[in-house]
Amino acid sequence: MSSKLEVLKQCITELETENAELKTKKADKIKHLSLQYPDHLESIEALILEIKAQNAKNKSIIEEYEIQKNHKFQTRCIQIAKEILHEEPIIEYHPTLMQGLELDAFFQKY
Repeated sequence: MSSKLEVLKQCITELETENAELKTKKADKIKHLSLQYPDHLESIEALILEIKAQNAKNKSIIEEYEIQKNHKFQTRCIQIAKEILHEEPIIEYHPTLMQGLELDAFFQKY
């Protein structure tokens, strides 16, 4: 049992050494490439920043669209209920934890 344990410990040590060597090689290659192609690196970094900015803009557009879509859906549901029940609902608006407003519509008959 102890011989298996020793073999496993030796394998772990060898793998850790190999991992450290690979990390060093990786760092050297990155350094070499950044020195060899500095203009490419700068343009890639600039492109990454542009993409991040566009993603942030797109997220805000999507959030606004979702709010509008939810509002249209709520309005349509109330219109359908009005036609079915033939009465005006009591609508209560209240802020949500998220952005926008949430509403509840109550009908007298039910």
